[in-house]
Amino acid sequence: MTTFIFENNVSTTLASAVASTATTITLASSVNLPASIPTGTYFPITLNDAATRTVYEVCYATAVSGATLTVLRGQEGTIAQSWLTGDYAFSTVTAGQMQALESAFMANPMTNVGDIIVGTTGGAPSRLAAGPVGYIFTSTGPNSAPEWASGVTSSVTSFNSRTGAVALESADVTNALGYTPYSTAGGTISGNVIVNGTINASQGITGSALTSTGDVSIGNGAWLLSNSTGTLEVASANGVVATLSATGSLVAAGTIQAGSDPRVKSNIRVITDALEIVRGSFTGCTYRRTDQNGKYESGFLADDVQLTLPHLVSEHAMNGFDDFKTLDYIHIIPYLANAITELHDQVKALQREISQSRTP
Repeated sequence: MTTFIFENNVSTTLASAVASTATTITLASSVNLPASIPTGTYFPITLNDAATRTVYEVCYATAVSGATLTVLRGQEGTIAQSWLTGDYAFSTVTAGQMQALESAFMANPMTNVGDIIVGTTGGAPSRLAAGPVGYIFTSTGPNSAPEWASGVTSSVTSFNSRTGAVALESADVTNALGYTPYSTAGGTISGNVIVNGTINASQGITGSALTSTGDVSIGNGAWLLSNSTGTLEVASANGVVATLSATGSLVAAGTIQAGSDPRVKSNIRVITDALEIVRGSFTGCTYRRTDQNGKYESGFLADDVQLTLPHLVSEHAMNGFDDFKTLDYIHIIPYLANAITELHDQVKALQREISQSRTP
């Protein structure tokens, strides 16, 4: 096995021309050269022509004297060349060095499938043949060579208070995990379940209050289910109490309420000129919904309302549009109520004027 010595930052030129048969070369500088080269070791030097930088020769230096090296020419598959004064000479990593390192690390190469290289006394590599079936790779302690040992030892005499040959039971797994794992063959999960993915409705989640495959319990005797038409239904013991259709229609058997507590409101002002606002903003009309199979409806146009009351109109990425407009019908009511009040006051005022005009 070839042994090399290494030095950093050796980079210079030839001090004189070198014939292809020469066994010594003289460098222009001895900076960073090794002081000596031990017998049986080599210091690689690569020569490279300054004219084209395409011709190379690897030499192995066996001795050094100042800037003069005794060398073996044409190493590692290169050919001994004639070199000119000023051509480059440097020390760099070569393929031969890397192969020598690999051989050093693999002094005891593996010979069979499953063999392992382990460190023995002094760190020397040694081949450990594959162990018998069922054996484990272990060590008796620090500074001890690893070895194969039987996977079952006589020191294991009990498990979870059971002695002798014991079989792993589901209770052992539950005790180790701290919870009961889900079984694809069926089983019960107690406690809260957090889902960070998708629940497959075809598999279903069932419980005492659920009857249909795909139902999901939401507590207090209620559950959600998606029927064959794609409608999301909220059901209880009394049956379905609310639905949300695939087209966006929300239907509730009870009352839909909105928050109106004055404790969470500020800058409260009475709406004035409500009658003019209603007359200028709300034009009732009938229409058919192209996105709901031509459903016949009555209502307002969001664009008209947005001109004077923009806070009642919102835009959303939905229904196939990036700016689908929705109208807050609930908050139109205050304008309608105040408009009726103003209209009432106007009627009362006109009635007083008529009454006064008829008085003799």
